[in-house]
Amino acid sequence: MNEIIKIAKRLVYVVTLLLLIVSVPSIFYPKYRQMCGLIEKRDELKYKVQYKQQRIQDIRMRQQLLVTDPEYVERIAHENRRIRPNEIVFIFDSDK
Repeated sequence: MNEIIKIAKRLVYVVTLLLLIVSVPSIFYPKYRQMCGLIEKRDELKYKVQYKQQRIQDIRMRQQLLVTDPEYVERIAHENRRIRPNEIVFIFDSDK
């Protein structure tokens, strides 16, 4: 009778161990996949923030040039087809 109880205990231990081996990864794997997705999204958002900060810095530099550099203002005005009195504008068709 003692031998049967020992075998039953061992069987219970083995079954419990097998259940742990199977259930623990199945519990944590979805969280691991979610964590990987969140890390990827975080990296993407960091890149977007860095890009936007660079654009803001570029726009601020152009704003400063508009205030301090008259040649820059004139070049921008000419690019937008603005002219001074008595200037002649030549427009070339680039369709050909």
